[in-house]
Amino acid sequence: MNELVSKLESYLDGILSREDFSVWFYALSRSAEKHFSGEDLDFIQEIERIFSEASSGGWSQSDLTSELESALTSYVKTRNVLELAE
Repeated sequence: MNELVSKLESYLDGILSREDFSVWFYALSRSAEKHFSGEDLDFIQEIERIFSEASSGGWSQSDLTSELESALTSYVKTRNVLELAE
């Protein structure tokens, strides 16, 4: 999941294009249910949902970025809490 966080941060920072991120992400997400569970799988599905809604709803790039940043922040906070609880 560290790679997903890193790639998403690169996309949000403008280092990785939307197309490049999408190609990489959808390859990951196709087999997500086989390889991930819990919060990790929830995060992948949240990113899928955001991109789907953005595409069908005609969101601006700013709206998409805001939603992705929010999802990323929430995931990182949840992961940090879980690591502290261990």
